[in-house]
Amino acid sequence: MQQLLPFIVAGIASGAIYGLAATGLVLTYKTSGIFNFGHGALATAAAYIFYAMHYANNIGWVPSLIVSVVVAGPLMGLGMERISRRLSQQGVAWKIVATVGLILLVQGLGTIKYGSDTIDVEQ
Repeated sequence: MQQLLPFIVAGIASGAIYGLAATGLVLTYKTSGIFNFGHGALATAAAYIFYAMHYANNIGWVPSLIVSVVVAGPLMGLGMERISRRLSQQGVAWKIVATVGLILLVQGLGTIKYGSDTIDVEQ
C-alpha cells in the first residue's frame, strides 16, 4: 500500500486539475455558446505573468500570485467577455478560429519574450 500512495495522491491532484478545467470549459460554453479552445491560454498567460514577476524580477511569490490570479485573471476574463459578445453574432467557424487565435497569440508572445526552450525554475 505504501508504494501506491504517491500514485494515488498524484492521480487525485491531476484529476482535480482536469475536473476544474473541464468545469470552466462547460461553464463558458453554457453561458456564451462558445466552446473556448483558448481556455488554457488564459491560464498560461497568468503563469507567464507569475514567472515574469517572481523569477525574472525577484518579487515575492505572494504579490506575484495576487497580481497574476486576482488582478490579471479578472482582467483577462473581462477581455474574453468583450470578445465573446462580438463573437456571439458570428458563425461557428469564426468562433472556433477566434479561440484558436487566442492560443496562438499567447504562445507567440510567450515565445517572443522567453524563447522556445523549456524554462527551468527553482523549487
